[in-house]
Amino acid sequence: MSVAYNLTMTDKPLPQQAQQADYFYETVNGTLWQPSNTSQAELSLVPRTPSVEHHVLQQGEITLRYAIPFLQRPYALVTGYFETENGAVKTGVSAWKFMQKKWQLYPRAEIIGMTTRGTEVQVYLKELDFGEPVEIWGYATVEALHPVAQIQAIHVPQNAELPPYLALYGSQL
Repeated sequence: MSVAYNLTMTDKPLPQQAQQADYFYETVNGTLWQPSNTSQAELSLVPRTPSVEHHVLQQGEITLRYAIPFLQRPYALVTGYFETENGAVKTGVSAWKFMQKKWQLYPRAEIIGMTTRGTEVQVYLKELDFGEPVEIWGYATVEALHPVAQIQAIHVPQNAELPPYLALYGSQL
């Protein structure tokens, strides 16, 4: 049996809670570039000049957001607002930490977030795939809704101090 999901909700606006969404982020100074022979983006925190074989996508301050893949969609969700069926609410980093630890307890919890395609949506927690690795996405600014690229590899100096979530999820790339 096939189930169809309407994730864009174009027929009705997002609830009032969407205004409370807090899309947590980290920022780094570096270069987001793409080798010419692939479609994968790489983040370099090592001072270097990319060769002509690399296309620079963003240089300087890069906003990083972390996304959970959907079960039945080819994109992922950056979470901003979490509400359980009994009314408990969390936003930002607090929502992220709670979902990562207790996702199996609240399958009917509602999430307001933005897809990695730049669309704000409201979905149930059970629509997300916590069995897949967290995706790292680079954005041009904190305010940007559309990402520059998904980061597939990270180059960092030895013994570099990284933002906590980049250190956690970047090690899985």
